[in-house]
Amino acid sequence: MNYKKFFIIFILTFFLGFGFIILNKEININKNIEKNKKEEYINFKIKFNVELLNNNLLPNKILKTSNNKINSVNDFLSFNNLEKINFYFDVYENKKFYDIGEIVIFPKNDSLTKKYNRYNIDNDFFIKYGLDRKLSKSLKEIFIREDSTIEECIKIINEKYKSVKELLEFINVATYFILF
Repeated sequence: MNYKKFFIIFILTFFLGFGFIILNKEININKNIEKNKKEEYINFKIKFNVELLNNNLLPNKILKTSNNKINSVNDFLSFNNLEKINFYFDVYENKKFYDIGEIVIFPKNDSLTKKYNRYNIDNDFFIKYGLDRKLSKSLKEIFIREDSTIEECIKIINEKYKSVKELLEFINVATYFILF
């Protein structure tokens, strides 16, 4: 009698374990399918996360195929009949853009971007552009000065943060595209 109970428990445990293995494989297959779908496309990323007024200037994504595997970003855009992007945006060359799945661009004209009044920004305004909270608050305090122009504010920031290269690049390039 004892052997029958152990045998039944063994069989039930075996089937439960087998069921969990099959379920786990099914979940992993679904995750891999989703991951592959993301990797099948090339997306456009706007440098410094600057927001566009009209998102229709860019395609959502471009499907990767064996025909369009090209190492030059501009050749890739030409192959896909997207030369108009060069008219509105500066396109940054990256030989690994196809593997990464991302083309980095930046608007040529500030009229293409959403601009915010510098006197109405909050402490967390610059967080969406990749800066930390403390730095965002500090920049806000500089930009809301009514006695300074934007150029003077940028000059103050350049003097105060001269060792932070990424911040200076952001401030010197993107400020005119996001603030008025």
